[in-house]
Amino acid sequence: MSNSKYIIVLKDTCIVIGDSLTSDMLGAQNASLTSVWFMPHGDIDSEKEKYNIDYVASSYEELLKVLSAWAESGII
Repeated sequence: MSNSKYIIVLKDTCIVIGDSLTSDMLGAQNASLTSVWFMPHGDIDSEKEKYNIDYVASSYEELLKVLSAWAESGII
């Protein structure tokens, strides 16, 4: 018997925040999870379209706004 603990959550109540396209954003997409790409520098808009990212944030303030809007959407 393992000491591992599991929790059961609905995918719609989860959001992945990451800064890596290949690890974080594609991982979220493969798992059908909502994603936020945190990218303080670079061409965010073109990459967002290319990789089908749900949300982008280029600062902590924008990240907070995205998370607040997502939470207020009634999903969680």
